[in-house]
Amino acid sequence: MNELNLFFRISAELIKVIFLFTFFTALFYYGLTGMDNVQEYLHRYDEPDSGAVKVTRTIDIGLHEADRNDQGGQLPLSRFFEFIRDGE
Repeated sequence: MNELNLFFRISAELIKVIFLFTFFTALFYYGLTGMDNVQEYLHRYDEPDSGAVKVTRTIDIGLHEADRNDQGGQLPLSRFFEFIRDGE
């Protein structure tokens, strides 16, 4: 009889833990879903007050003249090594 009582007590604790886990997981999920719905309607970016400026010139540091083609751009191999160096 004592073993059966222990089995029911452990089963009740296990059911309680499963219920609490499920409850808090659902609460966390619906909390994140609610925050996502609220932030969906926020205006994330402000429009510039004046005209936007387009950046057309880049400064390359560490590139030699031999790494450029006749149009002034970089050769594909040099771009590849820059890609690897930056870890992208």
